Amino acid sequence: MWQQLEEGFWQKNRVSTTKDVTDIVAGIIDQVSKDGDKALIELTEKFDKVKLKTVQVYRDEIDDAYEKVDPILVEELENAAFNIQRFHEMQVPDDLWLREVEPGITLGVKSTPLERVGCYIPGGRAAYPSTALMTVIPARVAGVEEVICCTPAPVNPAILVAMDIAGADEIYTVGGAQAVAAMALGTESIEPVQKIVGPGNVFVTKAKMMLRDVVEIDFPAGPSEGAVLADSSADPAFVAADLVAQAEHDPSSASILISDSEELALAVGNEIEKQT
Repeated sequence: MWQQLEEGFWQKNRVSTTKDVTDIVAGIIDQVSKDGDKALIELTEKFDKVKLKTVQVYRDEIDDAYEKVDPILVEELENAAFNIQRFHEMQVPDDLWLREVEPGITLGVKSTPLERVGCYIPGGRAAYPSTALMTVIPARVAGVEEVICCTPAPVNPAILVAMDIAGADEIYTVGGAQAVAAMALGTESIEPVQKIVGPGNVFVTKAKMMLRDVVEIDFPAGPSEGAVLADSSADPAFVAADLVAQAEHDPSSASILISDSEELALAVGNEIEKQT
């Protein structure tokens, strides 16, 4: 249901709460460090209410996921993957450039990809196949040798398909702070990575922050913020879709429309109700 919110409510929800979960996350990290896969299975049963036999997802499960996902969605994910790859290919720097700045003095830069990167793909409130595409594909384009993914159980079939389309080498059914700990520290099944990317809830964010002396991270992601500037010429359906895409991430997400057209604002509100 679309509704107008007071600024004070929004400001209150923008305050970080990572400090509130420090002790819980520290305990999870310690448990994974000591017990490895056993801890991952126990914590998955505790938090996700799923009893796993193994944390790794194998090829037959991925193939089964394709059977459960609408072929139209698979095609759209493939189209999105193509566009994402094409964009990031334009960002790739030269492997090596050298320039003689003075006779006998040559300076330059060599870009060396990381060997192993971990992508956290959130689950829980909703499925985010787009996150799989937008984390795995840039790593692939950059030349990372091994790209792994962790995502909470039970895994949404669309997320499995997206991870496969993106080119993930390994997929693990592990979520939360325990997934971050596993990728940073390693377990019997999961070899440690050099960098962890991807958004998550407050527990995931806190784990990334606490393990930064062990593994590099992208950044401590907070609730999503998105603003659309639009006048009366904008398509209300498109504006609504952009706002909903951000709002679905978290109850504390901020999706803002700024417009000089009251008519457009009302039309976008109606479209949000239709789309949600």
